[in-house]
Amino acid sequence: MAATCDGESKYYQYDTGTVIIVDVCSDLTGYTQAEFRVQKPEGGEVTWAATLVPGETTKLQYTVKSGDWDEAGIYKLQPYVAVPGWSGLGDTVQFQVQEKFT
Repeated sequence: MAATCDGESKYYQYDTGTVIIVDVCSDLTGYTQAEFRVQKPEGGEVTWAATLVPGETTKLQYTVKSGDWDEAGIYKLQPYVAVPGWSGLGDTVQFQVQEKFT
């Protein structure tokens, strides 16, 4: 993960390998489906398959792959999970992906 000297993280267009972790604040033990539904800066929507963070029961993760951050701007991410007896969306989070040299 990229970070500035003051400790604040910055994310850059075309980066790969960054791990996104979202705490959904609910026990996901026995989940049958987990994904991040993502709205890119220009409005297109994609789905990224998420998994539980090892050793955690409320946190989902996804590792950014080539092409995921192909647009600079604000990304909106909303977790979706299915567990026995319930399925639905969690709170939307936002993050900025920068152009290089910014």
